[in-house]
Amino acid sequence: MYNLAKFYHYSFGTEIDKARALNFYKKAGMPGLGEAEYRAGMLLLTDEEIYNFDDGINWLQQASRKGQPNAEFLLGQNFFQGKDILMQILG
Repeated sequence: MYNLAKFYHYSFGTEIDKARALNFYKKAGMPGLGEAEYRAGMLLLTDEEIYNFDDGINWLQQASRKGQPNAEFLLGQNFFQGKDILMQILG
C-alpha cells in the first residue's frame, strides 16, 4: 500500500493523484507503518485540494508515537515555539 501511494503521489508510472495517494498512505498507516502515517499527515497539511489541518496533525502524532523522526521534529518544534510553527514551516 505504501509503495502504491508513492506511485500516485510522485507519478511513478501513473498520473499524479494526491487523493488516491492519501487513501493508500492511510491504508498503509492503519497497521502502523510510521512513514506512511507521516506522509499522510504531510499531504494533508501541504496540498491545497485535500488540506485538513486537524487530520494532518493527528496523522503526524500517530507517526511520532511510532518514532518517525520527521513527525517528532515538526510536532516538537510546534510545541516548543508556543505558536503554530507548522503553518510557517509548511505554509
